[in-house]
This record gives sequence, structure tokens and C-alpha cells, in this order.
Amino acid sequence: MKLSIISDEYSQDLLRVVSFAREYRLDGIEIRTMEGLPPEEMSDTQLTTIRRTLAHQGLAVSDLASSFAKCTFTQAKEDSKALTEKFEKLIHAASLLEVRSIRCFTFLSDHPGQVTSRQVLQEIAAWYQPFLEKASSEGIRLLFECDPSVTVTDHRQLASFLEMLDSPAAGAIYDPGNDIYDPQKEIPYPDGLEAIKPYLAHVHIKDAVLTGQGPVCVKVGTGSVDFKGILQALKELGYQDYLSLETHYRKVTGSRTAITGDLLTHPGGSSFSAGGEDACRESMSALKGLVTEAFYD
Repeated sequence: MKLSIISDEYSQDLLRVVSFAREYRLDGIEIRTMEGLPPEEMSDTQLTTIRRTLAHQGLAVSDLASSFAKCTFTQAKEDSKALTEKFEKLIHAASLLEVRSIRCFTFLSDHPGQVTSRQVLQEIAAWYQPFLEKASSEGIRLLFECDPSVTVTDHRQLASFLEMLDSPAAGAIYDPGNDIYDPQKEIPYPDGLEAIKPYLAHVHIKDAVLTGQGPVCVKVGTGSVDFKGILQALKELGYQDYLSLETHYRKVTGSRTAITGDLLTHPGGSSFSAGGEDACRESMSALKGLVTEAFYD
């Protein structure tokens, strides 16, 4: 079992994130945005600096948490050149960072809250085939994540989509916290994990509760996600890859507020990272305690 954190959950500053990772004895850092930039917009110098700095501290890049295909399918078909260029830049960034996986999405839903038709998912799966072939030729896997804003909102739907892709270059990110936001109300565990189990390649860690104003992320272990059950199940599965903290939790004090709106749909940048350090410390401490209890006690 390896532990990681998505970079901008803590800070936009590389050295601060590395210091946190060393303090908590993490194994890697998942790159989403740093210094305000996603990996496909970073220069070769920036990417090389990240790789060397992490390697010097005994850390790996656990995944590229890209936003690839987090736009509408209509936009993708109208401007396929832009997405192709973005993908090529992500492949290049992955090479310089020496990481073997890139997070992807299945396009923003045109009808949020509704189940996407099988026909639409088949069209999206067909669209992805050349990208999967390119990734496979580079030794990279595309890891897909369900999300309440996209066409597959839970792990059951994601498993069906991955079956359509039918490619060893495709895998799944299990994010039980996203199920608390799922309009179809999938139960994170055991339902979500059981559905995605054949494709499981990476795990994101966040916790959340339902409130009168909707779902809100909270400190890991204090919400509705059964992490004790999940970690025990992962142990029984022999899962040896990353648990990557994507807490989305912020301590609401003074001018700090919970993450909502567009920052939830498109996380990243300094506004997203604001207030993340204290919240990440709380959640990582809790996660390490849960991991120790499940795997080592």
C-alpha cells in the first residue's frame, strides 16, 4: 500500500508539497496544478524540476490528475484538434515526470443528474479508441474517474463504460467520496468497489456528508464513507497501489469557505488550494491511522 496526495489540495508550491509528503512519509505526489498550471501547460524545465526534486526526496509521481475530456462531447467533436494537442502534451509531461498513468473523464453531461444512454457512452468509447492506442504505444494507462458532473456519475456506470472500451490501456480510479455526490445515490462500499473491482488501478480518498444544502466534504473518517470497510476490502484484494488524498475539505473559519461551484467541477489553482494545508494535515493524519489499523494492526 502506497500513500500520495494530489498536489494542489495542499499547496501550489512544490517545496511545500514535498515538505508535507516527507513529514507524513508519503510515497508519491499526484500532480494536478502547481504554480497555477496543469501539467500540460508546464514547461519542460518545470516538469524536469518537479521530477528531480521528488526523486531527490525519494518520492514518485503517483499519477497525472489531468482534466482531459472534462468538457462537453459536443465541444470535443467541434474542436478535436485542441483536445488532441492537449493529449499529446499530457503524454509528453508523463514522459518527463516518469509517470505511467493519466487521469481522464467521460465528458461533462448535457443533462446533469440523468443517467447517460448506452448509445452516448458507446459513442464516447469509440471516440477514445485512438487515444487509448496512443497511450498503449507509450506504455501509459488512461485512468477514468466517475464524477457527478460527467456522463458516468458512479462506479457501476464507469465499469460499463470500461467494458465498452475493452482495452488494457484503460483502468479505473475508485473514488468512494464522489458517490456521496452521485445523483443516482450509489453506496460507496460495498456497491461502488464491487462494481469497479475488475478495473481498479488507483484510489482517491475524500469523505463527505449530505447536508440541507447538499453534499459537503469533511475530514477523512468523519463522513459517510465507510473507510474501515473499504480498506479491509482492499487488503483482502491484495491492492498494492496508491491511496491518494483528494480531500476537497477545507476548515471553514473566517474568510475560508467550503469548496463549492465551479471549483468542485474544475479544481485547481491558488483559489482552490487556499486553506488546504490545515485540512490536509487533519485528513492525512486520519487516513494514516485508518491504514495502520486496517493493514498493520
